[in-house]
Amino acid sequence: MLTRQFTFQDRNTSKRKRFQAPAFLCISIAAIAINTAPLYISRWVLGWHYPLVSYFEQEVSDFISGPIVGTLLAMLFRWWALHKFVFPVPSDQLEKTKGLV
Repeated sequence: MLTRQFTFQDRNTSKRKRFQAPAFLCISIAAIAINTAPLYISRWVLGWHYPLVSYFEQEVSDFISGPIVGTLLAMLFRWWALHKFVFPVPSDQLEKTKGLV
């Protein structure tokens, strides 16, 4: 939880500490599923696997869909979910920022 201490030090999370670890775990598991989803879709939904395409095409589609698209989608999901559910902005700070805009 040192990342929380450094990254979210401006947010008072003393009331939510029991909730943070399980929520972080659930979001991380969901991110793993999101990370593998594009690879599954490219192979089995779009049919880009060896008997239907060449081995080279399969490897290229696996590389683009897995490490690139999957990691990007999982990263965006984790950023959104952690800011929304695990480390939300406290309501008193939210009211202050609404007054500035």
